[in-house]
Amino acid sequence: MIIASVMRVYLGKRYLPVKEEAALDVKGLYELAKVSLPLSIPGYIATSCLGASLSLLVVKHFGESGLGIYGMALTFQGMAMTLTLAVRQMFITRLTYKYGETHDVSACLGWAKIPTILSITAATVCALILGLAIGPFVRLVLPKYGEAIAVIRILAVQLPLSAAGLPLLIIEVALWYRSVLVLALTRFVVCLTAVFVMPKTLGAVAASLVLSELIAVFVGFGIIYSKKHAVKNRIR
Repeated sequence: MIIASVMRVYLGKRYLPVKEEAALDVKGLYELAKVSLPLSIPGYIATSCLGASLSLLVVKHFGESGLGIYGMALTFQGMAMTLTLAVRQMFITRLTYKYGETHDVSACLGWAKIPTILSITAATVCALILGLAIGPFVRLVLPKYGEAIAVIRILAVQLPLSAAGLPLLIIEVALWYRSVLVLALTRFVVCLTAVFVMPKTLGAVAASLVLSELIAVFVGFGIIYSKKHAVKNRIR
């Protein structure tokens, strides 16, 4: 993390020199908060809040050793998702420009087809490599974390699902605040409900995460379809 932070500072100074002096623009800050907070709060619910809740449940049912195994599994999943997240960061910038130019959701979704297909393909390859390589690697390098192998393989399924949800970024870009909140609550509620219902195993916790991502993708595309249908009816 230290090396990554130093590299960010260096690259920023070397390639993106900023000569502006700091100033407090209260009005600008207020306008920024009006747009960003309704997106940030649902984002927190679907990520940090959900992650903390799951960690608390893991500690309760499996103890500190179980949390260590679960945490290791999440670490490997995060490493494998680096490519998907990088594509996501680049994609949302281009999508924002596209929507700003056209204000046409259908055009944006049409433009998103090829990047989404490529992202799903890359994520599926990463998931397969992770599933095949993780067993020998953990047994050789981290033998005490052998129980994490099955959990990591389950979490690997989330990679292509996350890539498939790339077009759902249009919900954030178009500032459909209620829909963003619905998606966040869908992930949160589905995941925790599944954890309580399913057998109390670390594999079940991982499967609950995957299930919540799957349901959220279906709900997200359902929201987009309903919005497009409503727009067409208004035009008629």
